[in-house]
Parts: sequence; C-alpha cells; structure tokens
Amino acid sequence: MRLLTVAFILAFISPAAAAPAVTFEREGVGYRLELPSTRWRAVPRVDVHEHFDFVNGNDRDDGYLRIRMSLVEAGTTPKDLYLGSFP
Repeated sequence: MRLLTVAFILAFISPAAAAPAVTFEREGVGYRLELPSTRWRAVPRVDVHEHFDFVNGNDRDDGYLRIRMSLVEAGTTPKDLYLGSFP
C-alpha cells in the first residue's frame, strides 16, 4: 500500500515542478530573476531603454511577466507604494 501511495504521488507531480530553474541576468538590467523552468524565455522590449518581458512557452496566454522598477524614498513600505498608486 505504501509503495502504491508513493507511485501515485510521483505520477502526479507537476512537470513544471520537476523542471530545472533558469536564471536570467544581463549586464545593465539591474536585477537577476530565477525563472521556474526552461519554458520561460526573455523577450526584448525596447522603448527608451532595453527591457525584457518573460513569456512561458510560445504563447502569452500560458504566462506573461513584465517587471517594472520604481524609485522610492527610503523607508517606503510596499503598502505605501500600493496605496499611493490609486486615487
């Protein structure tokens, strides 16, 4: 019975959980990002500066991530930042 339980658990573990993580880092970007699997890829987006969006697979509907950075004053909490962005 115990062997059957272990086999059942291993059979239904998400393939994404078993996939190796990938680290994204580029000189001049200002951050390093751990992506959960090799399906995630960086897509360059240029406006004034070069930025990267991240897409899971080939379709944004499967997962899409855009990172934005904001300069804030020292002592600003995430709650202050969130509440300050809505009227």
